[in-house]
Amino acid sequence: MLEGVGFAVPGASRTKPDGDYVAKNRFHWNMSPELNGEGDLYEEYLPAAKVDYKYYVVDDGERLHARVLRATSKLFGEKRVIGEAEPLAEHVERIGDLMERLGMRAVGVDLVLVDDDDWYAVDLNPCPSFRGTGLEDALTESIADCLR
Repeated sequence: MLEGVGFAVPGASRTKPDGDYVAKNRFHWNMSPELNGEGDLYEEYLPAAKVDYKYYVVDDGERLHARVLRATSKLFGEKRVIGEAEPLAEHVERIGDLMERLGMRAVGVDLVLVDDDDWYAVDLNPCPSFRGTGLEDALTESIADCLR
């Protein structure tokens, strides 16, 4: 899905690849991703900084609202929000295209930065908490717009 709207994504398979990998379960609530662990799916490990750029995007019926939280990667310990980042328009546009294709009004997408300018989408969260994003008004307006 993410590749279909123009994001680079790491290779993934149901079998462990050669070299380092990220083990994930099909559903987030079963486990956190684990470096070189056991899981249902195995994703190529990307030599990125240990920071995820967590994009939260809400469609309020008129426009897209986006926030980006920078958080430490769960691959290296407990996730901790360390700040915000300015949303890049090209990322928001791709996420908006994804939302439109899937009929979604809100979504979370995790991106990592490899080699200073190579962005990869590594996670899609169709039900993010939006905690700490400041998007409460946009979420409220999105719900109200759906009820009209």
